[in-house]
Amino acid sequence: MKGWSNLSSNRTKLLSILLTSCIIVVIPWVLRGYPTLFLLQLAMNIAFAQSWNLCFSYAGLLSLGHALFVGIGGYSAVAICNGGIPIHISILVGAFISTFFAVVISPLFMRLRGVYFAIGTMILCSSFQYWFMHWTEAGRALGLRLRFYPEYSLESCYYFSWLVAFFATTLSWITVRSRLGLAARAVRDDVDRSEGIGVPSLLVRTVIFAISAFMAGMVGGVRVAYLLVVDPSVFSFELSLWATLAVVLGGAGTLIGPILGGALITLLQHVLMGLPEISMLITGIMLILIRLFLPGGLVSIIKKASLLLGVCRRWLLS
Repeated sequence: MKGWSNLSSNRTKLLSILLTSCIIVVIPWVLRGYPTLFLLQLAMNIAFAQSWNLCFSYAGLLSLGHALFVGIGGYSAVAICNGGIPIHISILVGAFISTFFAVVISPLFMRLRGVYFAIGTMILCSSFQYWFMHWTEAGRALGLRLRFYPEYSLESCYYFSWLVAFFATTLSWITVRSRLGLAARAVRDDVDRSEGIGVPSLLVRTVIFAISAFMAGMVGGVRVAYLLVVDPSVFSFELSLWATLAVVLGGAGTLIGPILGGALITLLQHVLMGLPEISMLITGIMLILIRLFLPGGLVSIIKKASLLLGVCRRWLLS
């Protein structure tokens, strides 16, 4: 009976994924314009939130400067694409450059723990923002413009973004369920004890950090493909904070949490677009309320509803 229940649950999940994928593919042809734009930004927020969630929830790395890798991926993609390389290859190479940079800084940053790591990443990201604002070759405050490429359209950017979102979600799922994910959780819970049983904490955290940077670099490339420009604002603390809020609001340490949080954050970004002065204040109030009444985030509502549905089903069948 239990085996049949698990099989039925897996079949339901698979059907849900297929149905969602079909809806995402069809939407640009049915609902053009604003709905497509909204879902494009939703996909980028989901991918970035999955990147931050993997870094924080499973490796214990509180990165408040995660926008650094979005910026590096974006600037790299523009420079490569303007050199004559196709946009999709430019995005991929830009993501690898973000990964390489994450590996380079890891020997220093992986020795920092807790709030020191958070402050270190935030200072590094702010330093890059200041540097790019005064770097002539990078366009200073105006940034770099991406030369118009033949494949450009809102629909192509839409599919780019959702491809990255699915990739980031799948990569997170694979990583968390691998031996690497198990080792990362052990390091997150107790670094000294995990090293005592032979887990190479520095290597594990570096690999997780690099995978997370790759996802963020992909987001930076897709962002450029859509906006056709990248400027120093991509390194802003606010961009990193949106990813943090998405994970905390949706539910940290889960796969669906960043998706729910990303949806909520995207909705808030559009609703509060005309109120930049109070947007972060309203978001902060929502964060406080959810942490008080839903410590597990929005995903806890789904868990409770699923549990209640299971109880009702057993009661009806008894």
